[in-house]
Amino acid sequence: MPLYRIALAALVSGLLATPALAATVQVNQVGLTFDPADITINVGDTVEWVWTTGVHTVTNGTGAADPNVGILFDDALTVGNPTPSYTFTTVGDVDYFCRPHEFFNMNGIIRVQSVGQPVPTLGEWAFGATALLMLAAGFVMARRRSIA
Repeated sequence: MPLYRIALAALVSGLLATPALAATVQVNQVGLTFDPADITINVGDTVEWVWTTGVHTVTNGTGAADPNVGILFDDALTVGNPTPSYTFTTVGDVDYFCRPHEFFNMNGIIRVQSVGQPVPTLGEWAFGATALLMLAAGFVMARRRSIA
């Protein structure tokens, strides 16, 4: 098979095999609950909490007594900050709760799973596609010169 055809096949394969892009998952504040309270996401995904009423927080940890409380995130969930978010970069379970309503069991858990490979960003995908396109163009130009 001529080299330029191999390059074109690689280009088409690269463009059709687009990588999975990171997702944004919404968790709604409904009264004194988070809905859904238990979610599973992939490494690289972002969780966005959506405020509806009242004064709340989204704070990582199992409660105020947790020695690691608020290390990852500790954001107001209020009219002034209606959609705080956090991007999860490591595998594992992350508990969270609302500080003012901890004793009303206003809490949730985010289960972060591995996707096998790191999730490439759109920029990384575009760079790879551009590189393949340039490679293919070079082979096509070389092929045309060898024919002439």
